[in-house]
Amino acid sequence: MTSIAAFKPTGNSVASTKFEHRKIRTLSRALVIVFTIILGLVIAFDVAMIGAFLFYTGPNILLGPSGGEVLLPGDLPSLGMVPVSTLPLAYRLSIIVAGPLIFGPSLIAFFHLRALFKLYAAGIVFAHDNAMRIKRIGIWLIVYAFTPFMVNKLLVLIFGDAAIDRAWFHMDSVHALLLGAILMV
Repeated sequence: MTSIAAFKPTGNSVASTKFEHRKIRTLSRALVIVFTIILGLVIAFDVAMIGAFLFYTGPNILLGPSGGEVLLPGDLPSLGMVPVSTLPLAYRLSIIVAGPLIFGPSLIAFFHLRALFKLYAAGIVFAHDNAMRIKRIGIWLIVYAFTPFMVNKLLVLIFGDAAIDRAWFHMDSVHALLLGAILMV
């Protein structure tokens, strides 16, 4: 048998709750602005890198097994890094194709995170839209975990042996897969 006890809220807790809701909404609005700025900067950086891979002929943008580097004046390149301008065009094109495909799902998940906080800023917390945003974040994180494998296979089909990262299942993919699975539940 179940017993339900009704408690009357005290006057202080109602005022405190309204203050906390206002505080949470204000912080959520701030996070929406921060997420929008970060999303814009990442997209601008991606567009700049695509332009650099196509048109830059200098020695300051490098690529190697550990990733990429942009050298500032006076910097020395890391071991194993080569200037992008010295790479064959097919390899540079494969990187231009791979970059947005690999990092696109994480940007989409980040977009949904921004949209979730936009709902919080509007005072919508426990609604169907919130649950759907969280589920979409989980879906895109799972997609992000497997995208490097699929992109490598696609690059081999299109450009021959131009695979960028043959050891594709790194720890960030494991983390994305686990977090995505948790958010899906």
